[in-house]
Amino acid sequence: MINTVILSWVTFIYFTAFAFYLVRMVSGKELWGRLATVTALIGLVAQTVALVLRWVTSYQMGIGHVPLSNLYESMIFFAWAIVALYLLMEWRTKNRSLGTFVVPVAFLSMAFASLSPNVSSRIQPLIPTLQSTGSQPTS
Repeated sequence: MINTVILSWVTFIYFTAFAFYLVRMVSGKELWGRLATVTALIGLVAQTVALVLRWVTSYQMGIGHVPLSNLYESMIFFAWAIVALYLLMEWRTKNRSLGTFVVPVAFLSMAFASLSPNVSSRIQPLIPTLQSTGSQPTS
């Protein structure tokens, strides 16, 4: 599936962004900080596209749920959320100092989801506990 390939590339994009943030922190040169921000933003956009594709694919398969139902999808969404929140905070405060510490968490989350042998990237139906029938319990 194309969404899994995109998410694999995003893992490396986040690692690259981390390296740029680290070089910026060590050298103090703002060029590296801007490069890191742009790289992280490219990763976030690519990850957003992959999540939307995964969501659409789940509907095409007849499963139809938001991609948050298993460990793989949760780890991917966690990485997306922390990068999105970090970039929003960086934009608001104009401070890139925390990128060196935040982006590696996203990278490690993506790497764990992609490389762990116990985590499946397949789109699976919801477990019965998470399925909603839409009806209210009777008393």
